[in-house]
Parts: sequence; C-alpha cells; structure tokens
Amino acid sequence: MEGREQAGRYLAALNAVAEPDKKLVGGTGFEGSLFLEFENGGALWQLSWRTPEPGVTPYRWSYRRKQPGRLRST
Repeated sequence: MEGREQAGRYLAALNAVAEPDKKLVGGTGFEGSLFLEFENGGALWQLSWRTPEPGVTPYRWSYRRKQPGRLRST
C-alpha cells in the first residue's frame, strides 16, 4: 500500500510540470526478459520483469546453464 502511494506521488509530481496534453498515466502489463552470459559464456542467466500495477516492477534472476569445459576468467 505504501508503495502504491509513493508511485502515485511520483506520478502526480511529474504531471504537475508536464504540458497539459502530455500527462502521464501509470501502466501495467509490461513484461519481458533477457539473457546475460557470465564467466566467458559458461554461465547463462535470465532476467525477467513485469508490471502488475503502476509503479511496481518485480524482477527475477534465473540460472539457465553452465557450459562444461569453460574456464573461469580471473
């Protein structure tokens, strides 16, 4: 609840200085993911996110694989 209130205050502050025809609204339904390689390609991680309500973006890191035989860089 506190987070919702804070997001509302940020949105109100932005709209206070925005041009009348360019007011911002909080959105939902944004989601996506990307893959990142670490350890010279030996480890693959996925970063996923979504916006279930305006101002809230939970994200998750997921380990996908480690390629055998890859050396770690130091």
